[in-house]
Amino acid sequence: MERGIFSFLGESVVLEHLLEFKDCSYKPFAKIFEDQIIRDEHVHVAHGFRIIREASSNDESRAQAQQALDRLWPHILGLFGHEKSQRSRAYVKWGFRKTLNGELRENFKKKTIPKLAAVGLTVPHHGTGVSA
Repeated sequence: MERGIFSFLGESVVLEHLLEFKDCSYKPFAKIFEDQIIRDEHVHVAHGFRIIREASSNDESRAQAQQALDRLWPHILGLFGHEKSQRSRAYVKWGFRKTLNGELRENFKKKTIPKLAAVGLTVPHHGTGVSA
């Protein structure tokens, strides 16, 4: 079950980061992400969602998926980096990214939480998963 949760959520985090770099100011770098890499990430995210959607079709496996989500959620949020990261601010300043870590994390949550709810899963509410 962890594989499905991580495939959906972890790959969604990767996709969010790649979409940031797709429009970066350094055009050779942006070009790398423009086509195939981002398309592939969409496939990985969809595969993970398919796994958890199917697993959530019965009570027993939905409970297992919920347990996996409870364990992995803080770590998934941690993949965005610290909210006050100076490196994140520099990347935005230099045009490599448009969005700071905290904003990107919140955008991810707004997109992801309704999808999880649609299959009967609820995100735990115990911190951001990012160490100070």
